Amino acid sequence: MSADSSLNASLPTSTTTTTKNPPQAPPTIPTLPYPSLANPAPHNNNQHLISLLRTHGFIRLTHHPIPPSLLHAAFAHSRAFFALPPAEKELAPHPPASTGVHRGYSRPGFESVGGTTKGVTGFDAEEGDIDINNSNNNSSSSNKKPSPNETDTKNATVPPLELKESFELGHPLNPLQPNIYPPPSLLPGWQEFMLDFHATLASFSHTLLDAIAAGLELSPDERASFLDVHTGMNDQLRLLCYPAISQKELGGAREGEEGGGVVRMPGHTDWSTITLLFTEQGTDVEAGGGGGLEVKSQDGTWIAAEAQAEAGDDKDGLNTVLVNVGDMLMRWTNGILPSAEHRVGLPSLPPSSTSSPASSAQPSLIPARFSIPYFVAADADTLVTPFASCVSESRPRRYVPVTQGEYGRVRGRGQFLE
Repeated sequence: MSADSSLNASLPTSTTTTTKNPPQAPPTIPTLPYPSLANPAPHNNNQHLISLLRTHGFIRLTHHPIPPSLLHAAFAHSRAFFALPPAEKELAPHPPASTGVHRGYSRPGFESVGGTTKGVTGFDAEEGDIDINNSNNNSSSSNKKPSPNETDTKNATVPPLELKESFELGHPLNPLQPNIYPPPSLLPGWQEFMLDFHATLASFSHTLLDAIAAGLELSPDERASFLDVHTGMNDQLRLLCYPAISQKELGGAREGEEGGGVVRMPGHTDWSTITLLFTEQGTDVEAGGGGGLEVKSQDGTWIAAEAQAEAGDDKDGLNTVLVNVGDMLMRWTNGILPSAEHRVGLPSLPPSSTSSPASSAQPSLIPARFSIPYFVAADADTLVTPFASCVSESRPRRYVPVTQGEYGRVRGRGQFLE
């Protein structure tokens, strides 16, 4: 008899009471302090980084070295661009999809992430999962019936409108993806700031890639090759604005709630190696506009994944960067690290927005959301195939070789209007 059962047996039956188990806290995205990766003896910390990324493919990295003042300036420059009249934003237009160029301004409805052809994002992929000559590739889960809180963009007669604006910018010397800038007369100094910001994030991302390579315990040749093909030439800086919208109009947000056929960003994975995501918290989140980012866990549930402000003076959450695994890192690691499916939907609204008489008389307005993702990608001609150290008898090779450029072209078909 165990100690617990012996103790229970000694208690009078008349005094035995049934206690309810406390409610379990919802699953969360794991958090890791960046300084731990720069520790003089970081080996165990790098392995811890890998163990956290294996959970959901997403982590919060706190106390990173990007100055908050620089990030404040980046969001100010982003807001300044999106505040321009539509005709002026269209002076730096995103080219038609047929060009393969992913740069410049995309108006609401111009891009359909829900309409892209996806690479395999699960662990049960087989070789041949992507045919670069076939534009009808879909994820291995594309035939499953969506859960009630998912937007079925594949089978919908009319895909939901993705209510967002974006601006894409990359390395100024990339001949395959030439940058498109707004006229300097509209935003003096804007172009120069964004190019410097891109270079800063490229440098920071390289330290993260090195930590990931160390945590995976790659061979010296694998580690050197992995870092060498990430020159920053194919990285992409994206400015995102999700305009204000009423709660009634925003669809595909939560189970049991009706919407108006409009989404902010449907579920998708990134084509990159990793993605860095900066979001502004503060007043927008308090009003309900800054939230809404969710990550799909391995059991199919959606988990809130906002940056979360740290204690102290980090009221805007800018001391935290979200880092997620992209499709290419999943393929390199042979599925050890999952490419995280994520979406932006209806944020958690404060009680005052749903319980007051005034709020019941008129739809709750969700304020605009601004975010800045930075997609860290290998050079376009890089052949991505599983690392030999990630292949074994118990984990045979799951993915065929494919170049970063070829994979991007397959995934990008149908994403933008002609």
